[in-house]
Amino acid sequence: MKKKILTTEQAKLVAETIKNKTAVPFYGLIIDRGRKPLLTDSKLGGLSYWSPTKEYPAASKGNKMVLLAQINFAKVHVQHPLPQEGILQFFLSYRDDFMYGLDEETDCQENFRVVYHEHIDNSLTHEQVESLHLPICGKLPDNVAMPLSTEYA
Repeated sequence: MKKKILTTEQAKLVAETIKNKTAVPFYGLIIDRGRKPLLTDSKLGGLSYWSPTKEYPAASKGNKMVLLAQINFAKVHVQHPLPQEGILQFFLSYRDDFMYGLDEETDCQENFRVVYHEHIDNSLTHEQVESLHLPICGKLPDNVAMPLSTEYA
């Protein structure tokens, strides 16, 4: 079988066709390194919004998880079917799993967790959440490798 080599223009046309046929809507993130996010802000890493009255996400061996990201839907512009209020959070195990929660069974939230808070308690303070002694990216033991080393707005 003889191989056919595409010209540059043909390759560009193939790439553009694939791009057009597989395109899906998405939301991008813009990182603001110059601003320290508040407790209820959208952010990567840092201290999570969490009520002391709720059980905090823990991994399969009982260790508390670390916040990877949180999105405050009231402060971002998203379209249906995403909610217009509440906070969506993504947590990862940092002790039980070297693969950051990756699991072949995608619905098994053993070493990662996705949490949605439908209502936000704006009376909750940074100090109240800090008193829970939650693990935070950038403040973990030196031998722990995480995707984030600090908090970003």
